[in-house]
Amino acid sequence: GGKGSSSRCSINEKDRVRMNLRQPKSMVNFTDVGYTKIRAPESVFKLIKEFWEKNKEKQAVEQWPPGNTYVNHWEQPSYFVSVENPRLE
Repeated sequence: GGKGSSSRCSINEKDRVRMNLRQPKSMVNFTDVGYTKIRAPESVFKLIKEFWEKNKEKQAVEQWPPGNTYVNHWEQPSYFVSVENPRLE
């Protein structure tokens, strides 16, 4: 909402479309058809799961610039737990 928010949305949407046109050219495929889904090694999965269990109640609101159209943050905030946050266990 607010004055100028529709023009910010339009600008962000144009940037998003330009990125979608530009980005595939710079991507590297790891198989003939792109990426392949594999299981994380058990030791890595255990670290991530332990981090999540210790910190899931410490989620922070994800900050998005005005007009950003990647998620519907103006109606429903998105939350995350950053592994880069030094205050988390």
